[in-house]
Amino acid sequence: MATVHDVAKLANVSPSTVSKYVNKKGYVAPDTRKRLQSAIEQLNYHPNKAARLLKTKASDQIAVILPNLTEKLYNTIFIGISSRLQYANYKAVVFTTNNFPETENDILRACSEGDYAGVILCSCQTERSDELDNLIQSMPVVFLLRMPAYKDVNFIGFDHAATMYALTDALLKAGIEDILLYTEQDSYSCEKECITGFLAAFDRNGKPIPEDALDRYIYSYPFSKESTYRIVMRILDGDHCPRVFLASSREIADAIAEVVFLKGIAIGQDLYIVTLGEESWYDSMFFDRMISTFRPAHMLGEIAAKTLVTNISSPVVVEKTYLKLKDEFPCENLASYLENLGCKPPVSVKKKQQPLRILFPSHEPGFDAMKCLVSQYARHSGCDVVIESCAYHDMYQIYKDMMQHQSSEYDILAVDALWTAYLANGGLLMDVSDLNNGKTNLSEKMAPGFLDAVAGYKNKLYGYPFSYATELLFYRKDLFDDPAIREDFKKKYKIELAPPKDWFTFNLIARYFTREFNPDSPTEHGTAALVVPTVAADLYSRIWAYGGEVFDRSGNVNFYSEATIKAYSNFAETLSYTNSSLATVSGLSHIIDGNVAMIVTFCSYAPEIVSRSYSSVAGRIGFAPIPASNSIVCGWMLGVNRYTDYSEEAMEFLRWFSRDETAMAYTILGGNSPHTNIYSFPEIRKACPWMKLAFHMFPSCKPRSSLLLDDLPPIDPMLVETIITDTIQNHFKTKEPIEACIRQSHINLCKILENNGVAQKPISLLT
Repeated sequence: MATVHDVAKLANVSPSTVSKYVNKKGYVAPDTRKRLQSAIEQLNYHPNKAARLLKTKASDQIAVILPNLTEKLYNTIFIGISSRLQYANYKAVVFTTNNFPETENDILRACSEGDYAGVILCSCQTERSDELDNLIQSMPVVFLLRMPAYKDVNFIGFDHAATMYALTDALLKAGIEDILLYTEQDSYSCEKECITGFLAAFDRNGKPIPEDALDRYIYSYPFSKESTYRIVMRILDGDHCPRVFLASSREIADAIAEVVFLKGIAIGQDLYIVTLGEESWYDSMFFDRMISTFRPAHMLGEIAAKTLVTNISSPVVVEKTYLKLKDEFPCENLASYLENLGCKPPVSVKKKQQPLRILFPSHEPGFDAMKCLVSQYARHSGCDVVIESCAYHDMYQIYKDMMQHQSSEYDILAVDALWTAYLANGGLLMDVSDLNNGKTNLSEKMAPGFLDAVAGYKNKLYGYPFSYATELLFYRKDLFDDPAIREDFKKKYKIELAPPKDWFTFNLIARYFTREFNPDSPTEHGTAALVVPTVAADLYSRIWAYGGEVFDRSGNVNFYSEATIKAYSNFAETLSYTNSSLATVSGLSHIIDGNVAMIVTFCSYAPEIVSRSYSSVAGRIGFAPIPASNSIVCGWMLGVNRYTDYSEEAMEFLRWFSRDETAMAYTILGGNSPHTNIYSFPEIRKACPWMKLAFHMFPSCKPRSSLLLDDLPPIDPMLVETIITDTIQNHFKTKEPIEACIRQSHINLCKILENNGVAQKPISLLT
């Protein structure tokens, strides 16, 4: 029987070359392959199956070759690659070339001869090479960012030409023509595309750059910080200092910014820097006052890894992938962003000796974000700001006292949507309707109708809504998707386990996941509930779902009804599946600790529920509309105290806080802005995936119990809320039937309305 040595001798090659050819691992020259195949056929050679099995055992290692890992672009790409490979049970082994072709070739040779299943490569070579030839022939390869000098290869990159065209076009349309493009060496395809897009924008705007003037508009060099320093210093000292630097990478932009800083030039006022970047709006707003775009680098890494794994699985039949991802930056807004960067500090009509004082709810998730932003505003404007927090109920009492005594204790007031009409009618809130005029146009930034629902009263605007929330169902997706649990649930209830669409099914699922009623339940309780005095969110959603209402449009109390009895009975049953007979907290801690299977709560609490820092169920939470989709209108606004001595300063703060840039920062720092457009950005979309659903639900949301009649002032909303929540509280405390408690609450509501001049009908059970 012929051996590998016999074949090697006949073909005049080494045994390792025979092994490489037989096992299809590594490069073998065409002439050598012919000699080997001829020798194998002459000797009737058959490889040892056991040995071959060991040799051809699939490797789980993928080589990832990048220029460096210090630049954020490559670091983010590698994170995307690594996470996807880990999901597919592969290990990423990373190499860096520092853009030296010699170093890259050494790595390529090692990969061709080593035990790797495939390679993902951002090559610094712009011509074909033997090492690249060998690599492509010996294993699956995916090229990144820079298109190689090969056809029919896998390539994943960005559409740099389109992005640079859009950026340049936006600047030209804004009347800015003094633009300089700075890229790495233009032999790289991605840099060449930047130049193509840049020149095309000038051409299509009727301002073509003459051939002899290109060196004043475009700088392309192999990057090093030192050389960039010298070149930029020369540009700034020359006769043609640009108004805007366009950079093809954050690394270049950082170097430009350092030189500009050393020259004492104000970035964002005297000169602007705009750079291609990676999914980081926070950096663009706060890092050296530069504007950075949003190339989806993490996604690019994931797609590259997925493409490679697919090629490894089917190396022959898979079609090569050629894909360019779009930069998500809204280029059409570039001019306004530059204008906002260049805003001078506002000039106060009246010099304020004391800082602006803001009262903010202590429970609001955005409190820490607000503290950070007011500090930034103080630096921006020269106007000091002090923010104080207060509990929900205490805050409302403070506002009532301020309204009664016309107090100027606080200049800016955080106001719950429930309170707006009452406080505006009472004279505490200043009319700020001008805030919705001109460039601001708040009504277009938010869900249709949200501005009026939170800050409007009698066709006037009394504040800027800074927080949006609607109720969502958060549930343990890992439990709902578990095959054994699903099978058991269906066996018991004859329906599929899924996020409930009505309150009856909600209770059915809550019972199933409560250990008292199901000893095999993986959670101690099915749900948690929010029952706090004067906070009746969970009750309203049920009342509306069963067809009930608190008041009708004419001002009649409609509370005592069969629909309300069903709603309260349903809620009482829900409480039996919670941690106590009457919950007194929001229940967040129970879902975070993994003790309940689902919870209905406001979307503003979602970051706490899914936080990897302190949630034991992070990564296992799903979200859906609440049963029957009847949530309350919920939100907070910033209003101006009508009795403040500093109304102009307060209005200037509201104008600043209502900008998209500040709203974005507020959201990133932990708040929940109502600006719908910021949730289209990839980073925010990824961080807050529930917000698309939350905004989608707004049209089905309803206002709470504030009764607004044209000829009468608003009724104190907290009196009504107290009666509604007391109904369930009294049922458990007195053991009275729910129907009796609802009847008494109906009588109490009638008395409030009659005391405010609204006559009521005799009480009767409504059907």
